[in-house]
Amino acid sequence: MVSTTVTVNPADAVLPDASVAVHDTAVTPTGNVVANVSPLPQLPNLTSDGGGRGLHTWIFAQSMSQLVGKWGPEAATTIFESSAAKIIFGGLADETFLEKISRLIGTHQVTQTSKSLQRNGAGRDTHSTSTSEREERRMKVEDIRKIPEGHALLLYREKEALVHLTPWWKRPDADQLHQSQEWSLKLEGITA
Repeated sequence: MVSTTVTVNPADAVLPDASVAVHDTAVTPTGNVVANVSPLPQLPNLTSDGGGRGLHTWIFAQSMSQLVGKWGPEAATTIFESSAAKIIFGGLADETFLEKISRLIGTHQVTQTSKSLQRNGAGRDTHSTSTSEREERRMKVEDIRKIPEGHALLLYREKEALVHLTPWWKRPDADQLHQSQEWSLKLEGITA
């Protein structure tokens, strides 16, 4: 599925090579369940090189194994790592992938305080308090797997956040979106 198509008439091309086109609007190829529906052989190259050329590719896959099965492990890694934004939903079962995401999110220091009470032979109590720090994952594998419905983990470049997702039909502009959807379907000759 392509959200924008750029067509250049060679006679109107500003550049000497009519096979190269410049467009003032970014082109956004969108592939939903891309490994099953539209497995473009050059997708790894498109994702790694296109962003710098105004070609921002949106790829949706059910799991990393779908990408590996279609393009192989190296190309699947290229597709994943070339994506500036990654949205991870709960319910994944691939522990290797979940471990990778947990490591990407990183760790933080957790301070732990322990208190103890001891009674000595004279019947007196002595209290002691100790503090220690340890490194802990920001999100453990099981936390990522259990992200609740309606939420997702957003990894954007060096940042991460657990975000709430609003379905399009519950947005204030839902009527506009529905009209746009109907218009697009009508153009394609599809009636509901």
